[in-house]
Amino acid sequence: MKTYLITIIALVLFLGSVPGQVFATGSIETRKALYDAYLSSLQRLWEKGVVQEQRKFDSNPSDQNRFDLAYAQFGLLSYTLKNKDEDLFDDYVDETVEHLEHLVENDHRVADAKALLSAIYGLKISYSSWKGMFLGPRSARLIEEATKADENSAITWKMHGRSKQFTPKSFGGDNEAAIKSYEKAIELWETQSLIEDNWFYLDTHAWLGLAYEKKGDVEKAISCYEKALELEPDFNWVKSSLLPKARNK
Repeated sequence: MKTYLITIIALVLFLGSVPGQVFATGSIETRKALYDAYLSSLQRLWEKGVVQEQRKFDSNPSDQNRFDLAYAQFGLLSYTLKNKDEDLFDDYVDETVEHLEHLVENDHRVADAKALLSAIYGLKISYSSWKGMFLGPRSARLIEEATKADENSAITWKMHGRSKQFTPKSFGGDNEAAIKSYEKAIELWETQSLIEDNWFYLDTHAWLGLAYEKKGDVEKAISCYEKALELEPDFNWVKSSLLPKARNK
């Protein structure tokens, strides 16, 4: 169980749609704010994205606007782990969970909502490890349900890849499955033309590279990192850390 808890925590640290339909996530302005927040790791930019989506939702509380708000909140919740800001986490987590549960209950973007819920339960475990006894299995169940709910959900396949990459084999972990899930997520985003200012898309390239390194295929890992830098030259995590380390192997 201890290993399982560590796995769930690792999953979310960096880390339902209707089949056949393509969805953007958030307004252009918000996507840009979240993308810049991811690159810079600045709290004020994560908060800017949340404020923008909150205003949009307040003026029109549709399910799509609700999802966009929850997605922005998820980014901010993930950011809180950088400095272990539990107060900031507590300010948003319950509301975010309520939004996502509402979407599941109302059959809107079910796959994406379940995938994000899975990760949020992992965030809760990182702040209170004792919750792993009941939230750990729930998190694992949700991500598997998400992949079955919509095979065209890039967000879901990205989160499924993270789950498979960090879960021990005895609990269903599989690095090869992680690679396939990451590659499927990337393909879906590219096919659906949803790559501009998409921090999930950029993040997936980095984790795909790490999965290839875990497999022992350094050349493919380097290729993933180089593609990430082609997409975003200012991707400091890859430029200053992942790529140099891979080239030195």
